[in-house]
Amino acid sequence: MSSPFRETSLILECPKCETLNYLDPFTFWNFKGKIKCAGCDAIWAYELVNGTRKAAPVAATAPHDKMPGYAQSKDWKTITDFSKVNKGPQAREDFQGKPIRSARASAATRCREPR
Repeated sequence: MSSPFRETSLILECPKCETLNYLDPFTFWNFKGKIKCAGCDAIWAYELVNGTRKAAPVAATAPHDKMPGYAQSKDWKTITDFSKVNKGPQAREDFQGKPIRSARASAATRCREPR
């Protein structure tokens, strides 16, 4: 039976070990290069244009260009080893300030203010 993830674009299902490698849209939206599987360390040539896969992954040789941001084994166990997946983006420790409010939120606030 074929996996429902085999043809998706931002989820690379490893043809070798069936690990689901989740590809971060920010990093992989327009990408052409080699991705290292988080499950078996196989390297795959992969191309995405506007988030759409151009062809099935093709076996490639080291070195890899990028690793997935998150991965799960075929029995749905999370792979968290940072030698296998990238760390998620973190806020800078020295960040100070308040969040930027959207124009819509600002307009809604102005409408509620007493006149």
